[in-house]
Amino acid sequence: MKPISVLHVVNLEKENYYLQNLAAFSERDEVDHSFVTFGSGESDFVRDFQRRGRKAFGLTALSRKNYLGAYRKLHQLYRDLDPDIVHTHLFDPSLIGLTVAKRQKRNTVLTRHHSDAVHQIASRLKRQFYLGLDSYISRHADH
Repeated sequence: MKPISVLHVVNLEKENYYLQNLAAFSERDEVDHSFVTFGSGESDFVRDFQRRGRKAFGLTALSRKNYLGAYRKLHQLYRDLDPDIVHTHLFDPSLIGLTVAKRQKRNTVLTRHHSDAVHQIASRLKRQFYLGLDSYISRHADH
């Protein structure tokens, strides 16, 4: 039986203990984890997973001005890798990664990290805008 393929979408540059453990302690014949970061393809994050024999990619799009390019790259990466599940982490990767996944009718999982940050935005207008985006993400994720 083919393992379930899960593509994690993040915006990290450094090695990540949580995701390292997830990949290290999952049975490879049951779950095939791969990773894409909005950070550089030369980042410690990407190199660490590649050293561990996992597929890992960098979009080089940590700045919001590069998000349209990240959207396009994710669209192609999803097609190439054809993951069973797209698992997004953090706000910006979830907004973009989930939007691309839903356009391709892919199954999605959303993990919130620091989800109270949106509620702490000082500007009422800006907070309402981000809460609207947060609501969109929550409504469209499968889990």
